[in-house]
Amino acid sequence: MVKGMRRWFWGIFLVTSAVGMGTGYYVLFSPKIGTATVAQIDALLPASLKGKDLPDPQGEERYREVVGLAHLFNEKPLNRFEKPPDLLADKALPENEAVLVKIEAVLKKGNLRVPERPPKTLFPDLPKLKNVAKLIAVSIQAAQKRGDVRACERWAVLGLRYREAIGRAGGVVIDQLIATAIDGIVLRSLYLAEIENGFDGAGRTRLITMLKPKDGTSPVMADAVRRDFQANWTPLLYDPAANAKELMEIGEPTSDLRGEDEPEPPGSLKPSGTFDPIATAKLAGGIYDAIISDLHRTPTKILHAEEPLLDGAKKGLPTSDSNSGPEGLWYRVRMNVGNNTLGRQALVYGGMTQLTYAVGREATNRNLIRAVLILRSGGTPSVIDPLGKGNLFFDRKQQIVWSVGEDGRNDGGMIDKGYMDSAPDLGYPYGDHSWAKLHPPQTSSPSFAGGPPPGLPPGYPAPGFK
Repeated sequence: MVKGMRRWFWGIFLVTSAVGMGTGYYVLFSPKIGTATVAQIDALLPASLKGKDLPDPQGEERYREVVGLAHLFNEKPLNRFEKPPDLLADKALPENEAVLVKIEAVLKKGNLRVPERPPKTLFPDLPKLKNVAKLIAVSIQAAQKRGDVRACERWAVLGLRYREAIGRAGGVVIDQLIATAIDGIVLRSLYLAEIENGFDGAGRTRLITMLKPKDGTSPVMADAVRRDFQANWTPLLYDPAANAKELMEIGEPTSDLRGEDEPEPPGSLKPSGTFDPIATAKLAGGIYDAIISDLHRTPTKILHAEEPLLDGAKKGLPTSDSNSGPEGLWYRVRMNVGNNTLGRQALVYGGMTQLTYAVGREATNRNLIRAVLILRSGGTPSVIDPLGKGNLFFDRKQQIVWSVGEDGRNDGGMIDKGYMDSAPDLGYPYGDHSWAKLHPPQTSSPSFAGGPPPGLPPGYPAPGFK
């Protein structure tokens, strides 16, 4: 009888231990993905994330046409490792300008529309679209060098139209960031041509008309944030199980360093973490809505209401650099027992917190170039400073025009070399050959002291350089 009881005891003990070990393993080492209904998720999301775009198949076709043309360019003039070409004699110039003429014709047909971006899009079209702006910049400089004011005006006008077309084409956040980069390339090439007297009075007047002042708000970027959420977050929230692979990659910070079909390195840990779609929808909705709201505000009125939400989401998350070595096991345990670690981690490291300054600086640069053209036309600019509370400043004696810059404080025109983020004020010199005066020619190298003007193609010679 006693032996029988002992056998029962040890049997129960072993079963209980096995269950306990299994439960402990599940709690400590297994990812946990929750579920929610579409109705539950939709009820938690703010109205700013629910808008839909009207279809525009003709615009999409024109966008694809421009992308196709962008692949036809001879990109040799943009190769930084070769000697900068003599643009007036370079064989690529007429070849590329023939393609620019075709792009010019497409833009005259109507608006462009970026096709819908599915999750994990690789965006192979964006570098080519950026190169279009760089090659427009090359044509602007070539026309200025040979004294062809009409061609200089034509390519500058095309550059501004191209930037507007790409900016209004929609897409997700990266599409709009490329539009911002294109804006910088076009504006700086236009500025460098102007201070080398590349435009006559008629051309300058036309450019001033096109450069409408901006206040630093960006509804188009706000719409891109919405599309970004709808493309990347909505599928995860609606059906986490069907998107488990993407969720697990969020919990594996090194996953994006390998190719899609490349095996995991020996000894690497499996992905880990927890995902609560309800909690994530609440948090993501608040963060994205705050960013969208700020993009509808001028820079001086931005609230950054997403920052405390992100700070709160970061609490308790293990650092991604501990997902290897002896600490890797502890990282995995913390991810698996923590509250919504995958959802919080993805939002904390989403990288969308600098959009408001990017669009504010873009608007300021545009307004500064407008002011430069007005000043060089003999006028007196009255142009809003998006980063300040009044208009842009200018000094006719020093021949500079400036914004208060990111800190919102007027430092009296301390612009350093001009259009530099590191300077106290953001501004431009506007006298003849301004850039060449500040940057004497280099005889030993085709590179520039301090680097080429921001936004210009590497190896693209600024006026005054040989």
